[in-house]
Amino acid sequence: MHGNETAGIEVVRMLLNEFEDGRRLASGTLTLALGNTRAIEINERWIDGKDLNRQFSDAHLIDRIDQSWEEERAVVLAALMREADTTLDIHSTNKPSSPFICSRVDEKHARVYQWFPIMHVIEDPTYVFGDGPVTTDEYADRVGKMGMCIESGWIADEGRVIETKNSIEAVLSDLGLSDRPTPPEPVHVINTYRFYTTIKLDERGFRFSEGKGVSSFEPLKAGEILGYHGDEPVRLDCDAFVIFPKLKEHWQLGWPICYIAIPI
Repeated sequence: MHGNETAGIEVVRMLLNEFEDGRRLASGTLTLALGNTRAIEINERWIDGKDLNRQFSDAHLIDRIDQSWEEERAVVLAALMREADTTLDIHSTNKPSSPFICSRVDEKHARVYQWFPIMHVIEDPTYVFGDGPVTTDEYADRVGKMGMCIESGWIADEGRVIETKNSIEAVLSDLGLSDRPTPPEPVHVINTYRFYTTIKLDERGFRFSEGKGVSSFEPLKAGEILGYHGDEPVRLDCDAFVIFPKLKEHWQLGWPICYIAIPI
């Protein structure tokens, strides 16, 4: 989805090379797709500040409110997703983070995300993340299929590519698409969270408190100051965690600076 998040790009290319060299599926169909191809060409997150993974709403897919390249690309990808039983959207984080997954928390989704070496799964049943269903995983789920966004870890950690590909291979085996052996049953413990709120940039500006906004899953105690809108401190009314703190160059007025999740 994002042109500078190289882990997913490399996994797709590695799989594509294998199938071009003669590998075959045991059954079913596998679609390999790169998201924002124009952004990939220039190694940037997006084109003209439009986030492709916010384009999967009816306003963009049906009403075409933007008439942007990202909107056009989302229409193409959405058509592929409607034909797929399962959509795995591979991302990287722009600040340090352990791998985690954005997904519904239920048995159907757990059958897939269990194969990733993650500790965290975040659900968003009330669409806090995008003020409505706007992402690939949300789109797949709302058209009756299954989707998840895989945050493979920090963008600078090149070791995540092979790790992510191995997890994809395990999913393909478990779902019957590949005749390669399914790995032993995973033994890692998965913690589950729910998106709680967003911190958005407004005309007052924003600054994080010292040591905050550095990485995902930073813990916040109830009443602790996360940062400041101008001179006004930002506090939460419960214990929580910071998710997706944005690089300052990605800040836009009215857009999230970071997200807040709570354990469930």
